[in-house]
Amino acid sequence: MFPQATILLYKEETPEDLHLARLTEFWGVQWRMVRLDLANELDKILSGREILPCLMVSAGSLGAILQDRTIPPEFVGRLFERSPFVFVWGVTSGEREILAARHVTDGLVSTVCGFDRSDHQYHVSSLKPEMTISASI
Repeated sequence: MFPQATILLYKEETPEDLHLARLTEFWGVQWRMVRLDLANELDKILSGREILPCLMVSAGSLGAILQDRTIPPEFVGRLFERSPFVFVWGVTSGEREILAARHVTDGLVSTVCGFDRSDHQYHVSSLKPEMTISASI
């Protein structure tokens, strides 16, 4: 059996979701994207007893899923219970992301701190040898 990851989407994939999918594939993990705003996808997941080996969702999507009244909150809980590994990424100080962080940590995380500046980014590149050495260790 090959490692498999399920990337949860709320409405449609974002460029960040696609980057995550490519990175996942790069590491040799098969992936699939599941949109939870579609009734047929919800039915498939709800009716199945399948264990999702790795569940990945952006904090923004998770926050939107938790706020959507058509998706039962207990469904999200069951989904997380059936996944031994849950990866929530893209946590920022936005309202939806904070809601997601609270949900995933059972309330242990109540707020999120962001950078003072929005331009804090780094890119691993062959043009920056100190970064590539650090990233390959």
